[in-house]
Amino acid sequence: MEWAKTNGSQIELYPAAKDENDLELALLAAKKLGGRELVIIAGLGGRLDQTLANLSLLRMEEFRDCTTRFEDGREEVFLIRSEAKLSGQPGDIVSLLPLWGQATGIVTENLAYPLLQETLYPEHTRGISNVMNGPVARVSLASGELLCIHAHHLNSAIEESL
Repeated sequence: MEWAKTNGSQIELYPAAKDENDLELALLAAKKLGGRELVIIAGLGGRLDQTLANLSLLRMEEFRDCTTRFEDGREEVFLIRSEAKLSGQPGDIVSLLPLWGQATGIVTENLAYPLLQETLYPEHTRGISNVMNGPVARVSLASGELLCIHAHHLNSAIEESL
């Protein structure tokens, strides 16, 4: 914190016992300062309750007009409400999860297992582990929301760890 103060960062202190978690407060502050593209680093690991709560923040009305995503170097996670373009490489894994209710009219392009005006349901696993066929893929939907988990370079990352 001393380094941040010395280098001109604005510090806001909150009590440990509060109604919001630290990430929610940070995102709201970034939005208040005019942030339009919010990238969250290191918001996915550790405790499952915190991870699920953090992912749910993507649905907040305050962030509807922002590009908000989690990024940890291996995966990016973001919410699709109407359409999205994914940039990566062939072999990247793309999972589409309708966690908060069914998503309808889903169309995918340049994925190995295409969806053509289909519906995904939160209690089924159909949208898991699709594969990019090229450097760009597209997803659109008519209604609902999809949590998109895009694993970058998963095959090369696995080979490097062996």
